Amino acid sequence: MSDPQGNEVQRYNIPNSADALEWAGTPSDGTPLPSGLYHFQVVSSANGALVLAGTAATYSRVQEVRSENGQSVLVLNGGVSLLASDVSALREG
Repeated sequence: MSDPQGNEVQRYNIPNSADALEWAGTPSDGTPLPSGLYHFQVVSSANGALVLAGTAATYSRVQEVRSENGQSVLVLNGGVSLLASDVSALREG
């Protein structure tokens, strides 16, 4: 996981699975990280060599939708805002 500035804040070894992974918004010492848009990259390796790297899809509940400067802005849990145009998918839940 990387913070909005691109600094790695947490790293997990995860199983090869399609199951969802929930992140508590804390680094390994358990202290809460500041609110913001964090990025998740999945890296796969074999015998120490990089096989695949890609950004993981993330999901959050939308609390509010606003219009700012002619654009739709979504406000997510925790108060983080992003442009609706940055959203690639929606799911019910």
